[in-house]
Amino acid sequence: MEKARILIVDDTPDIVRTLELLFQQKYEIITATDGFIGFTKALKYLPDLIILDIMMPKMTGYQFCDQLKKNPDVQNTPIVFLSAKGTKMDQDYGIKKGAAAYLSKPFEPKELIDVVTELLIQNPPIKKNRPSYEQILVDESREKKVSWRG
Repeated sequence: MEKARILIVDDTPDIVRTLELLFQQKYEIITATDGFIGFTKALKYLPDLIILDIMMPKMTGYQFCDQLKKNPDVQNTPIVFLSAKGTKMDQDYGIKKGAAAYLSKPFEPKELIDVVTELLIQNPPIKKNRPSYEQILVDESREKKVSWRG
């Protein structure tokens, strides 16, 4: 059975790494540290679920969500907002924007795991015409080498 693919988009490297460690045993993990790169990866790698920060450079989580909903290849991908914006009004707005769930930082890992598990049960991974995870790892490795040189 194919593993579900999760895209993690957050501008805080420690959060990205924490989430990666939390989910890497069970899922294929792709990461990005700004909204624009995350959106590009969503279109390229077609994740089954996206964990998304709101306040990020280049493209906010709200803008990401708006653009995602316009693309038929990814418009139904469940989004979990994970944000420091934690008021009821923020949460309502995130759901209105199209998020399937909204959790505030700091978050309880078990709660996030439960939300992700439930969303993937409700929206099982469908084999799509998408790059293999092995190809993603090669692409990510190339990106890191290029960024270290520059």
